[in-house]
Amino acid sequence: MDVGTSLVYSWSGREGLGLVAAGVRAVVVCLDPRALPASFCGRDYDRRFLDELPDGVDPCGERGEFHTFVRAGPPSRAPVPCRRGEVVVRDEFVSCDLRAVGTGAPLQGEGEAEGGRSGAAGTRRGGR
Repeated sequence: MDVGTSLVYSWSGREGLGLVAAGVRAVVVCLDPRALPASFCGRDYDRRFLDELPDGVDPCGERGEFHTFVRAGPPSRAPVPCRRGEVVVRDEFVSCDLRAVGTGAPLQGEGEAEGGRSGAAGTRRGGR
């Protein structure tokens, strides 16, 4: 089904603060607990998140440290209304389920292949 959007597979080569300044609004939906504490999962990808990243973690998660769901920002015409669900451990990764507002339908997580790992615009990132 064509819904008039396109997928963005990677933020490679873009500085995190530049993405935030450009209006990208994302939620961290999955992380590798060997790279980040579980408390980072479900957080907004914003300046505070970037400021609190441990040393050695790529600000765009390009080494698979974390994955995001982009809910607003260029080139989207409107934000994706969603709410955070529970944070759980799946297949050794920490995941935060998202639900579409008004429908209750999962945006990622429950029943999704590969343990619910999702990234920018609902795709896996980081080469895994």
